[in-house]
Amino acid sequence: MKQTIEKEGDFTHDSHGLKSAGASQGWSSSRIAKVSGIVVFLAIVVPVGFRLFKQFKPAPPATTQQAVLTVACAPVEYRQIEKHLQIAGTVWAWDPLTIGCEASGLRVESVNVDEGHFVKKGQVLATLNSSVLEAQLLQHKAELAKAKGSLTIAIQPNRPMDIGRLQARVEETKAVVKQEEANIARVKADLEFARSTTVRFRELGKVGAVSQQDLENKESIQKAKEAELVNNEQRLRAANYSRDQAIENLKMAHEGGRKEDIDIAKANVAAEVADVKHTEALIRQTRIQAPCDGYIVKRMIHIGDTVMQNEDCFQMVRDNRLEVRAQVPEPDLGRIKIGQKVLFKSNATPDDKDVVGTIREISPMVDQQTRLATCRIDIPFDIYKKWLPGTFVSGKVNLGAQKVLAVPSTAVLSRDGRAVVFVYQDNRVYQRPVVTGERTEQYIAIESGLKENEQVVTVGGGFLKDNDPVRLSENKQSK
Repeated sequence: MKQTIEKEGDFTHDSHGLKSAGASQGWSSSRIAKVSGIVVFLAIVVPVGFRLFKQFKPAPPATTQQAVLTVACAPVEYRQIEKHLQIAGTVWAWDPLTIGCEASGLRVESVNVDEGHFVKKGQVLATLNSSVLEAQLLQHKAELAKAKGSLTIAIQPNRPMDIGRLQARVEETKAVVKQEEANIARVKADLEFARSTTVRFRELGKVGAVSQQDLENKESIQKAKEAELVNNEQRLRAANYSRDQAIENLKMAHEGGRKEDIDIAKANVAAEVADVKHTEALIRQTRIQAPCDGYIVKRMIHIGDTVMQNEDCFQMVRDNRLEVRAQVPEPDLGRIKIGQKVLFKSNATPDDKDVVGTIREISPMVDQQTRLATCRIDIPFDIYKKWLPGTFVSGKVNLGAQKVLAVPSTAVLSRDGRAVVFVYQDNRVYQRPVVTGERTEQYIAIESGLKENEQVVTVGGGFLKDNDPVRLSENKQSK
């Protein structure tokens, strides 16, 4: 239009020039005003229309989002993988022994071993003061000697010279008995004569041949003889008793003391022997000895301490045997058995070598609170310098090869404390949490979270996030 205007009026952009040119070529003022209005209208409408055109212009068709990374994938598939049961526990003594003190209130005089020492059965570990007990032992030994002497006397109370004296006494009493018997015989004869004389004088007295006085004298003689006979009989009985006593004493002198006396003497000896043995036992208790071969792991007494009865003095590993006491969950008890090997790795130091143990015992009872059972595993004692009692160790039991779902080990990542994989589908990846199982150098078993034949990212997953677009490498699957 501008060109048209210029052809018609040959105007310049200068308003004064336009005016002059139009006047010179015969343009009317109304025509000039009309052209100026058109120019102003176009100057206003064209920009607004352009903006409206841009606003209502249809959007261009969407294009595919650009891939963020090139990845490699592998399928989820079943593989033969060695299954293991993880076991953790504490190194401890096979039979931990606590050696206590049997004596009471005695002072420690010496301590002969320290922690870490190996000891033999019967070796003296420490000694206590025994001076009071030794004095008591001397006293009881003296009492024992006295009791033994009394027993000897009770068994054989008489010496040979005493027996000879008893023998003489027996002979003497026998002679007395014989003498008394002879006296009785004489008195009986005299009594018989006196009785016959009295009878005769009574007959003579009746005819007046003898006086009454003579008769009474004869009767008195008879009564005296009767009394003498009674007296002699009593003396004979006494003589017989003395003779019997002398014979019994002689017999006892030959045979020994009375049974009652001997029994009492023997009881006294036994009591003194018991006192001596009791005191000797107390003295032995002042020497604290090792009950068996072993390894001292703890010492609780020092020189000068006063120990009491049943106070702990030492702790030791019996027979230098160590074990691992592992707590096994109830569901896993059926997967282990006595005699299985356990491969342990100590957590004490990083450079510790693996140790092979053998399951010796499985607890027949499950704890009702924790639902765990104790499994005792024998381990070699030669690792005691690194695996001290109390060391925490972890190991695993080989349960054999099993067919399980598995993915390459590079496919499993750790995100926010969880094991995840990226599943590839339709040029995108999706993050999915999984539960992992056994691991080998190349593969990890998947217990849940994936299905067979799903594609998982094996290369490049560390740079991805959920729902990222990706492209496959030329080698689409990494075996």
